[in-house]
Amino acid sequence: MGDVLEKLCSEKRLSSTHLEFGFVTILEKVDDLSLDHPKISESLGTIFGRLMLTGSIQMSALEKTLTKEELTKYGEAAKFIFGMLRSVKVIKGEPGLTEFYKDSGLDLKKFMRPRDKGATATIQYIKDRAKDLLILTPLIAE
Repeated sequence: MGDVLEKLCSEKRLSSTHLEFGFVTILEKVDDLSLDHPKISESLGTIFGRLMLTGSIQMSALEKTLTKEELTKYGEAAKFIFGMLRSVKVIKGEPGLTEFYKDSGLDLKKFMRPRDKGATATIQYIKDRAKDLLILTPLIAE
């Protein structure tokens, strides 16, 4: 799916506005969709990360949607963000991921479930559920 979207964007058949509309529409229904596809948020994040690195869409396009209570309450926003970060790591490696995180101004804490919003809880979440992203833990501040 990511390959198809990348190709359509590179051929100018899809704009960032189209992508934003598509991601927002799916994210607004993610609770229902996750019943049939439990990893939908992470999968969407992976695709988003690839598209973001090509310049097809910006993180700011989804930030408002991803910080809504419906998506943070049960951790769907965090799953999306961690999927996106994994995609960045696969494409750019650990040094590229670290650089991306620093340059993006991304604050992981605001996408976490309410009980995981502090720096300590976010770091623990990474240690428990996203060990492949441990390199980011020194960058997470209170």
